[in-house]
Amino acid sequence: MNFEKTYEQIEALLNYTIAKKLMRETDSCYTRNRILVILELAAYNMPKRIAPETNLPQILEGIFSKEIRSHCRLEYNYQVEIKKVAIMDIFIPLPSIVQQQFFKNYEISPVLATKAFYEFCEQTDYIKETDKNQKWKQPSKYGLLDITINLAKPEKDPKEITALFDHKKNTETYYPQCQLCIENEGYGGRSTHPPRTNLRLIPLNLNNEHWYFQFSPYGYYDEHAIILKREHSKMKTDAATITRLFDFVDQFPHYFIGSNADIPIVGGSILNHDHFQGGFYEFPIMRAAVKSSRIVGNTNWEILDWPVATLRISGNSRVEIQAQLEIILAQWKVFSDPNSELIARTNNMQHNAITPFVRKKAEMYEYYIAFRNNRINTEFPGGIFHPHQEFHHIKKENIGLIEVMGVAILPARLKAEIEDILNYFGGINATAAIQKHLPWLQKLAENINFQDGSRQENEKILENEIGKIFIKVLEQTYVFADDTVFFQFLEKCEVEK
Repeated sequence: MNFEKTYEQIEALLNYTIAKKLMRETDSCYTRNRILVILELAAYNMPKRIAPETNLPQILEGIFSKEIRSHCRLEYNYQVEIKKVAIMDIFIPLPSIVQQQFFKNYEISPVLATKAFYEFCEQTDYIKETDKNQKWKQPSKYGLLDITINLAKPEKDPKEITALFDHKKNTETYYPQCQLCIENEGYGGRSTHPPRTNLRLIPLNLNNEHWYFQFSPYGYYDEHAIILKREHSKMKTDAATITRLFDFVDQFPHYFIGSNADIPIVGGSILNHDHFQGGFYEFPIMRAAVKSSRIVGNTNWEILDWPVATLRISGNSRVEIQAQLEIILAQWKVFSDPNSELIARTNNMQHNAITPFVRKKAEMYEYYIAFRNNRINTEFPGGIFHPHQEFHHIKKENIGLIEVMGVAILPARLKAEIEDILNYFGGINATAAIQKHLPWLQKLAENINFQDGSRQENEKILENEIGKIFIKVLEQTYVFADDTVFFQFLEKCEVEK
């Protein structure tokens, strides 16, 4: 076989890692040989040319030429990904050394510590190409929202999905227990679990407990961080949660941190491992207008003009805010309003929950509480305060923390479906993939003449209409029939105080 293309890309990788100071030039021979072991190559011909450096993902993809995939018997994408991550691990220091550098930077500045760690994770291909994601700003009466179609996460082909299904039926391997367990650090991967050889974790102390800090490999916003508990234990929102969030922003005052609700439908995608999400980002909800406010003690309570029912508490004293939050949480767990279809519990099942998040502005805490309810009925079997059936063609997944804050995470399938829709308006028959969109598209065509616009103009129109649906989806999560009920609930919390 001719491995010339692979040889060229190996040299490009060595040049890249030297330029990024992931290794020294004197280590090139040793490192090249370690790569050859992973690629199962016993010999090497120095290439006549070196592939021009583009970016790391392209270099890695170039290493795995058709010849190398055949030589290494790499039939599925996950097998290639395991090899790629194993190669990058050659250039990554041991966890203890990465941690040491992080805390050395932290002594200078928390901003330096997180920024340098983020760049390190990008340079080592742990954080994937987030610039692949399709993004746009969505105007609304609530201000500008962020719409994203996440494309960084690789898709599986049908043949691979079938293979994974058969594997799951026959395996009893549950190590690591989930993708958030600390045992992922350095894990080589398998067909049903991604490789994490290039993952590095930073230990934290939150509420006198062992927690860890990492970045998301498929970030939805700037410096998308995950903060996870050492023990594999279920999500739970209580007084300890409130303390942990405060502790984090005291240590990293330039970051926000938040938690998904701890029950299904309104919770996140992973409820079996307690974790938070944070990052260096100002979300649309943080710029929201205020509908009403009141002074409670030394804090300011604000009902936000936002499609998800949200209260913001601002003040300098975390002790006072925490005491108020504990009262609000306790009251919310038992608050019902039948006129709003809002029932706190049925048959010993908890329906009310909160999505909390906090940031600091100078010395001021801003603590947000979004009120959630996961009850279902015959009309809305997927959830009364969940995206309704009419909008499932665009969005039917849980509305979690990130989306509550105004960043839509739409399924990757929409990228291809938008292309098919544009072809449909261009006179091509509807594909099977867009059949579910046809009722919506027919309504759009009644008010918009897609024949007059260019393909680019029509794409912008479609993006705007998709964004409008996301806003409607968020509005369907609003748990109060009107603001009077919201006021009544807050009054109960003040009386309790």
